[in-house]
Amino acid sequence: MKLGYITTYMNGIAEAINQEFNITLLINCSKSRTKQTFFHAFLRKIRSIPTLSDWCKNKEIEEIAYWDNETNELVRLIRDRKLDVLVSCGAPIFPAELISATPAGIVNLHPSKLPDYRGGSPLLWQVMDGIAKGGVTAHFVDEFIDKGAILYQEEYDIPEGSSEDKLKSIYEPLSVKVLFEALHLVENGRGGEARMQPTQSATPFARILRKKDVLNSLNWNDDLKKAWRILRFYEYWPFELESPPGWRKYFPWKIGWYKQVERTVDRESQCTPALKNDKNGFHYSISSGIIYLSMETSPIKILRHVKAWARYQKKMSASGISSP
Repeated sequence: MKLGYITTYMNGIAEAINQEFNITLLINCSKSRTKQTFFHAFLRKIRSIPTLSDWCKNKEIEEIAYWDNETNELVRLIRDRKLDVLVSCGAPIFPAELISATPAGIVNLHPSKLPDYRGGSPLLWQVMDGIAKGGVTAHFVDEFIDKGAILYQEEYDIPEGSSEDKLKSIYEPLSVKVLFEALHLVENGRGGEARMQPTQSATPFARILRKKDVLNSLNWNDDLKKAWRILRFYEYWPFELESPPGWRKYFPWKIGWYKQVERTVDRESQCTPALKNDKNGFHYSISSGIIYLSMETSPIKILRHVKAWARYQKKMSASGISSP
């Protein structure tokens, strides 16, 4: 079976697919395919993560850029190579001509148990809703978003307070299994066994949200646990809040566990998290509870923090606002 792979980023899924099926053509959907900042290049170097282009060169896989070609040209390139199926992972919405460019169509990998959490940001929405079970689905692509017939899917437990990286470390290996099961069905001519999805989903559409907007919408007092889940997911503490004093403010802080407390009259008016320090270490206190902090020691995360902090300081200076 001749297979084309459509993706935006490099991960272990591409490597696994190539070992099992041999990727004939990789369609790179990254808009910054040829641009890479010094910072990102440095991180890739120390983490030994190749770019998609470097990986294709190393594996001798033909690569074409999705955004550099018109749809008709992409269809021609795909048909010239006589591909049987396309596999997409983290790719954009496809035009109808591309969906029908191969005999078997496009098999998409979606990080939820469809029909739940259709859309571009299912991990975040599952965390915001606090569900205990996540999922991975391999389904055919049709003209609607994440509504195509399901070839294979499995679910997994979402540990309480999981970061985005933690969830990826759980679902990516499972994604390989799900995708292999689906592709073997297609390879053996059993794609027709895929089951149709219901039109409606019981969960909200997982539209893509900007981190800034999500963090700005945090409701500390009414839903402390949800705020904690989101902060843990992003592994981020808002720069807008008070930082630990002295040299500590230049380091990133990990979000620890939280403790819900009973509201009292003297705590009722405390609407903004206040930084405190006691025998349990630094923590932020709010009328509805406490969120504990611990210093991050990962060199990579420290580098990311320094870059984000510098960007924040520059933004504050430009707007004439002094940072906390």
